[in-house]
Parts: sequence; structure tokens; C-alpha cells
Amino acid sequence: MHNLDQYLKVVQSHKPDAWAAAAALSSAIDTQGYDEMIIIANAGTVEATTTVNIKATECAASGGSYTDVSGAAFTEITAANDVAVYVGRIDLSKRLRYFKISMTLANDVGDMAVTVLLARHILPPVSQTATLAFRV
Repeated sequence: MHNLDQYLKVVQSHKPDAWAAAAALSSAIDTQGYDEMIIIANAGTVEATTTVNIKATECAASGGSYTDVSGAAFTEITAANDVAVYVGRIDLSKRLRYFKISMTLANDVGDMAVTVLLARHILPPVSQTATLAFRV
């Protein structure tokens, strides 16, 4: 019998909150032993002038200098496309060991949360109900 916790780790990157305009970087996420990272951005209501940009960064050491993962950025979230769930996937076999998720809000506040799932492959993935923002 398989237990889900043997194959999946849930990491809270950015807690659910009314985030003010600023840049927020998650703690380092160690991906050793996992095959795939699934990043879930849960957008609540953002103010009319707010923009939210979320991207993945990577590094070989947890305390090192992180660089953007090419293609691993969500479409900018604004009042026109808020109140939605956005999902991105990263194949960890091609990446460095540590990740940080960057979330930058500009101009005003927005209700946001970001969760990261680290997965080991046991079965092929099922169809997503949320729109897949990127897969790198």
C-alpha cells in the first residue's frame, strides 16, 4: 500500500494574506529526492492598480545566489484575472537542488497565497482542472 506522504511534500511558500506592495521571497526549498515541483498560486481579489508577478528561482546551495528559472513565471496577475488558481510544473531532473519562489506586488495590496508540492512519480499525472501556466 502506498501512503501519499511517501510521494508528496507540501511547502507553504507564501501564506494566505492581504500582501502589501513589496517583493517577498520564500525560504529555500530543498528538492532532493523529488522528481517534480508543482507551484500553485492562489489569487484572491487584487486592487485595481495592483500587479502580482510570481516566478521560480534556483541555486545549487541553499544560501547561494539564486537565478530565475527560464520559463517558470506566471502570467502577471491583475484585477482583470484575479480570483483564480494558477499552476506551474517544473521537472526537477533538469534543475538545481534548491528553489525559492519570488512574489512581487506593485502599486497596492492583493490577496495571495503560494503553495509548492514536491512529488515523486508513482503514476502518470491526472488532468489538471486549473489552467497550467508553465511547464519547464
